[in-house]
Amino acid sequence: MSLTRDQILAMESGCELDALIGKLVINAAPEIKWWAVNEEENVIFADCNYKSEAEEWLDELAAMHEDHGIKIVRKELFRNYSGSMPAAWEVEENLLLKHPGVQTRYVWRLRLVTGWEDKQPAFREDFKLIHATPEERCKAALLAVLNL
Repeated sequence: MSLTRDQILAMESGCELDALIGKLVINAAPEIKWWAVNEEENVIFADCNYKSEAEEWLDELAAMHEDHGIKIVRKELFRNYSGSMPAAWEVEENLLLKHPGVQTRYVWRLRLVTGWEDKQPAFREDFKLIHATPEERCKAALLAVLNL
């Protein structure tokens, strides 16, 4: 998968951004869950830790209803990096373990994502970096690691 800077900047906080952070920045293993979804991909039941558990639940449902249109799907769930400040800080801490070039790129990408306007540091610009949202921090980290 090849992402562009514009694609990353256009992403919203949520599962897609969290998965990219988990896989490409943190190198975290996802939590595997088995969900029952309907034909429109709406979640009917999302608390199965094992496929056999989800299939058992589906068999019980099938016994009650003939044409339910429900299937079992495997989901890889990552921590809510883009929606939680403590999780976003974990992303930043992870960047400290990487090459110094990645750390420098992160600061510059955070400036880009937060809308840093001046080339010379100013209080209002520093304030933007300090108060960056988890989503902004995650986008900057992803841009830095991918060198975009």
